[in-house]
Amino acid sequence: MAYEVADDYAGQEGEGRVVKHLLYSALVDVPNPSNPDQTVRVEKVYRQGETVPPEELNDYNLERGERLGSFYTDEELENEAHLAPPGPPAAAPPGEQPSFDEMGESELADYIMQNKPNVGDTVAMAQNNPDTAQRLLEAEHIATDGEPRAGVVKGLNAIIEGE
Repeated sequence: MAYEVADDYAGQEGEGRVVKHLLYSALVDVPNPSNPDQTVRVEKVYRQGETVPPEELNDYNLERGERLGSFYTDEELENEAHLAPPGPPAAAPPGEQPSFDEMGESELADYIMQNKPNVGDTVAMAQNNPDTAQRLLEAEHIATDGEPRAGVVKGLNAIIEGE
């Protein structure tokens, strides 16, 4: 019995599928190098944004990819989600302050290393939010290779402890 395409992908029937995940591996039939009359299955890896051609979408690959959400759905393709660059959203426009409360430790550490804010500015980045202050404290450790500035530690700890 042949695999029946899921409703989310019905508009792509008979076409290739655009890979949504970072990597997708498909099992494809290729001629056997030692016996050209036979075929063997080998793994072929597709990267995010690449299209798996329809001739390589056998029932197994199609069912597995759709079940795991490895392909963009019809709706995502219509919204052009596959054209957005991978990675975090773009930074704030020049002249605008980024939203520090939405950044993770590594992003905050990158910001500290690139912009080199002074102690007061670094503490002010927490905006009196204990959660942001905690992430900033970790980011300060990352940005300074484990040797955070004493004033930053003191200021952020005061916010974390609610003083």
